[in-house]
Amino acid sequence: MKDEFPFQNELVVLTLTMPRMTAALLMSPFFSDQFIQGLARQVVIISLTLVAVPIVAGAAGAAGPLDLGARGPLFFATIIAKEIGLGLLLGFASGLAFWIAQGTGFFIDNQRGSSMAETQDSASGSSTSPFGLLLAKVVAVLFFVGGGFHAFLTLLYESYQLWPVLSYFPSFNPNLPTAALGVLDSLMHFIVLFSGPLIVAMFLAEFGLGLMNRFSPQLNVFSLAMAVKSGVAAVLIILYLGMLVGLLRGQFVNREKMQVFLQSLFS
Repeated sequence: MKDEFPFQNELVVLTLTMPRMTAALLMSPFFSDQFIQGLARQVVIISLTLVAVPIVAGAAGAAGPLDLGARGPLFFATIIAKEIGLGLLLGFASGLAFWIAQGTGFFIDNQRGSSMAETQDSASGSSTSPFGLLLAKVVAVLFFVGGGFHAFLTLLYESYQLWPVLSYFPSFNPNLPTAALGVLDSLMHFIVLFSGPLIVAMFLAEFGLGLMNRFSPQLNVFSLAMAVKSGVAAVLIILYLGMLVGLLRGQFVNREKMQVFLQSLFS
């Protein structure tokens, strides 16, 4: 069969390499179809996958010939399903900084009373607030300019060595539900932590308006609240944005964070 189809082994290796890379990129907010569409998107995926083909080919050559007839279709279907799941986990971890930025901005806009001014985020395809969209764009720029995309690709390529394609499913951590909830808890923790200074300042401004309304009932506090809180937020964000960007940049995925993340899910 090899004489009839000399590149069969190479095509099988490429087929086994693509699911992890494709799932990770499609799960990542920075690779949304709003940014890269159609044929260009497929070309980028294939180009990035070709870099990992020698790694997978070396591991596959050590494991034996990749003969579809000898291995069986169930074997390859199981491997592809495992690769898609692992790619989704890697892509999810890479998008945490984006979702923290969106959540922080949405929480701030909700507190100042402008959550009704929702807009569409081109990265995630979901609705978000104006400030959430601004922070998401800032994080996207930092991700590509500050080396986040390079670190993400390095992590993806290293994952083919740390977790070979032909390896089966690992054993799940007994504390998997707790670890999964811990990821969500960490996401909400950083959203509240990063938006905390502005939330507290706007609460104090609203509390002051409430005291004014108590001594001056004819004052229409409701009509003033949004303007006052928006002004407070606008002034503070100028002072706080530099620190906030640094905090968000620290949430980018790296090898150590990914190792801790995977170890919390699998034993």
